Amino acid sequence: MHYHQHTVGEQAGAYMSHCHDDDGPGHVHPPRQVFPVRADGGYLEESGPSLGREAPEELRAHVTRVLLRFLSASRTPDHQVMRWSLRLFCGHVVEATAHISYETVQQAFHGSHRCAECGLDPAVIVAAKPVGRVAQPPVPVKTGPDSPRLSQLQARLKTAEAKVAALSEEIEQLEHPEP
Repeated sequence: MHYHQHTVGEQAGAYMSHCHDDDGPGHVHPPRQVFPVRADGGYLEESGPSLGREAPEELRAHVTRVLLRFLSASRTPDHQVMRWSLRLFCGHVVEATAHISYETVQQAFHGSHRCAECGLDPAVIVAAKPVGRVAQPPVPVKTGPDSPRLSQLQARLKTAEAKVAALSEEIEQLEHPEP
């Protein structure tokens, strides 16, 4: 495997890696017409000379940033995960999980799933039903004028204000003692 950097075309500046036989260091590929699904018929793309077998530092740094971001991503909370019971083509029934935003089994599993019983992969899903969330959503904290938390905080505030007033009076007496 070796790397090239595109010099001409919409991908200019991006890197490409590929393998083929008999390519000496620094070899250059001829320009090629690229045909993405576009009305104007594509564009001309050209890559520079081979950069060798080791990925360029800029590309390694980008891959490292992407992997670190992926690895540091927070786990989906259990209350946002739905359990599904899936009957597979092989006849086995397995349980699987998917995010609750998927409203159908087709959206969640794209029509197939690996069978944990017999190892068939992919096994077509022939029937499915949502079982329930992995965990219940957290109970929202009640806020507003009726909130018990609000009344607790107001009581603490009154106590603190009384302490501040007492301390202010004590400071006043120390700064200006009466004869």
